[in-house]
Amino acid sequence: MKQETLKGLADSSNILTASTGAGTSLWGFAELFGFINTNAAGIGVLLTLVFGLIAIGFNLYNSSKLNEVEKNKKKIDDHGDKLHSHIQDTEKSFKEVGAGIDKILSKLNKD
Repeated sequence: MKQETLKGLADSSNILTASTGAGTSLWGFAELFGFINTNAAGIGVLLTLVFGLIAIGFNLYNSSKLNEVEKNKKKIDDHGDKLHSHIQDTEKSFKEVGAGIDKILSKLNKD
């Protein structure tokens, strides 16, 4: 899953956790079913626990993905430093080769 999707899921789970108690209370006030009216508090607690665990799971997963991003970023930076060093070495070698070619051409022109 993409990082943005996980962030949205984690945030929505947090919202569901906070709003579950209010929603269950509204069901109880509406008296849609006798079961819900009788057990509204218990249903609210169970749903709050379920959505709370889901939110914790998403947040932990999201956090682990962010740690992996930081590790990958460091790896890329390390390779970037090595590449930059290699480019400098190559430019130095090209300058030496160019100087050698100039010496050869100057000797050929003298003769």
